[in-house]
Amino acid sequence: MAYTTLDEFNQTGIEGLFRYTSEVSPIFFPLLLLAFFVIIFIGTFNAQGRFTTSFAVAGITTAIIAFLFSLVGGVMPTIAVTVSVVIAILGVFLLFVGDNDS
Repeated sequence: MAYTTLDEFNQTGIEGLFRYTSEVSPIFFPLLLLAFFVIIFIGTFNAQGRFTTSFAVAGITTAIIAFLFSLVGGVMPTIAVTVSVVIAILGVFLLFVGDNDS
């Protein structure tokens, strides 16, 4: 067969399912992080109307989710975790130096 099926992967449980998904489509989990970021950003921006607060909240939440996915070995690429942490740091920095619009 050309493709690895779930039966041939020889993993059980949710960790095996995550590893299988990561092996078959390595871009899946970084795109899932991007979707989480966009959904959280748009939701908080519609609720509050402040860009910097929404960016910081979405960045921190995405960094936490990326860290949790990285605990499962081989699922989340290191560069995706690094980028999400940098975005979270940038969001907090922008939050502190930004203007205090109410």
